Amino acid sequence: MASIERRSEKSFRLIVENGYDANGKRERKKKSIRIEDPKILKSKRKLQEYLEDQLHRFRIEVEAGEYIAPEKATFESFAEKWVEKKLFNKNGKPYSYTTSVKYSNHLNNHILPALGHKKIDKIKSLHIVDFIDDLSKDGARKDGKPGGLGDQTIKDIFKILQALFKTATEEWKLIKDDPMEGLSSPEAENKEMNFLESEEAAACIKVLYEIDIKWRLYYLAALIGGAS
Repeated sequence: MASIERRSEKSFRLIVENGYDANGKRERKKKSIRIEDPKILKSKRKLQEYLEDQLHRFRIEVEAGEYIAPEKATFESFAEKWVEKKLFNKNGKPYSYTTSVKYSNHLNNHILPALGHKKIDKIKSLHIVDFIDDLSKDGARKDGKPGGLGDQTIKDIFKILQALFKTATEEWKLIKDDPMEGLSSPEAENKEMNFLESEEAAACIKVLYEIDIKWRLYYLAALIGGAS
């Protein structure tokens, strides 16, 4: 069962009943929306069509288990749903298994410890900027080694945050503003590859034939593969 309540001239509440709670009472999910477009508000037909479309979308979210009540919408609770529905969803998931595992590790090791406790609608662009800056400082690594994270790792974490907040704003309509919008992605330094000249390669191969065959094959493979 689903219904719409008018709260004020521009404010409405969507209500969807779905399942039962532990006490056997019907669970009612509620979502408030506000309409600012005067063209919609002045036309009964357009207003009704818009509200019915929003109610239909809301019902799909609730039935799919994707809706998170605003009062419970911490970043961590949202991220858990995102991992389930997006990162490790077998039906048309956008990431390879290797990428999913890597992103999940970054999420658990770095992102959630810093942002997980915050309400998702309270996370602002400045919070993201400060968080990204801290990743390059000493103590950011989880292996106990000195120094911050590598450039590529920081860039990957930035991409994860982009994907998370894009889902929160554009797909699930959990928040209105995307704190990642307008932020520049960190640059990962492209390390220049050094290759041996033909004469150097020939001299190297000559030396390799003087060592144990096991190591000879290992270094020949690396040499042929372009390793420096």
